[in-house]
Amino acid sequence: MLQVGAGPQQPDEEAWRDLAAEFRRISSLLRAEFRPATEPTLPDTADFDEAAALRAAEAAALEGVGRLLRAERAAARDRARESVADEKRQFDQQREAEEAALVELRRKWEDLKANDPETVLQVSGEALEEIDAWAGVVDVNVDEITVLHVVPSVAAIPLRYPERVSALIAPIQGLDELQRNGYYRTLVFGNLIVTLKEAFAVLPGVARIRTVVVRRTESALECLLAATFDRSRFVAANFGTDGAEQIIYQTHGSFCMEEIGRVGELLPLDPHDQPEIAALLEQITYVEEEQVGPERPMLTFRPNIFAWDETGQTEAEA
Repeated sequence: MLQVGAGPQQPDEEAWRDLAAEFRRISSLLRAEFRPATEPTLPDTADFDEAAALRAAEAAALEGVGRLLRAERAAARDRARESVADEKRQFDQQREAEEAALVELRRKWEDLKANDPETVLQVSGEALEEIDAWAGVVDVNVDEITVLHVVPSVAAIPLRYPERVSALIAPIQGLDELQRNGYYRTLVFGNLIVTLKEAFAVLPGVARIRTVVVRRTESALECLLAATFDRSRFVAANFGTDGAEQIIYQTHGSFCMEEIGRVGELLPLDPHDQPEIAALLEQITYVEEEQVGPERPMLTFRPNIFAWDETGQTEAEA
């Protein structure tokens, strides 16, 4: 699995193998249909047909019992009735349990549509974890949420191709800046689009997502991108053919990103120019990889501590 931290760079072969797997994941999810969440309903099951069940049970119980054996046949019918009554009780109990569960699911659904912060955080957390997103919801504000994405540094892209690949494209042995940054942008923008797709799909009450993309360096977290995405515009994108970066440029609202145009390098935003983003980054606790396991570092958030309006002010500043 591709590492999100800022630790030592992997050997080229291993790094390219992880990158290839990550690019396949992004490409698959980018093209996939993310069906929107819908109101929960009872399973589509027919009512229990007691008369039909009794006829079938009696027929089975009387099989092989002679017609002249009246007592035995009466006992067989009694057993059949008892069996059907047990089956009916189990059916009723199952239906009652489903109805009780549906009441709770519908309560949760209403909370989700109303953007209850606790429900939004729970549902989004489970959904984003399911697709291995490098992101989490850090604020819920009426019909808007703020999503924080954490991406690896450009060190995740090796400077050289694996030897077996380089041999096929000789004399090119390594990547130039444009190529390396191209791979990196695919990594960053692809993960951003996939996360937005999932968030809009599972959170029916969200009309807008404010997103902040940060990367982990050896010394700190630095912000690469801040943008807003409205549901109506985003879900109308052509996910079947367009690339992730193209979709971002087509669907964003407000947008803030710095880059070196000639080589496509993504530059960190100056926190002094973005006080609302600086306020968010101060609330993040980063847990190093060795503390949580070998696969992936972990970020923990204090939710609902951050909101910025169109003027760029935090709630505290306003």
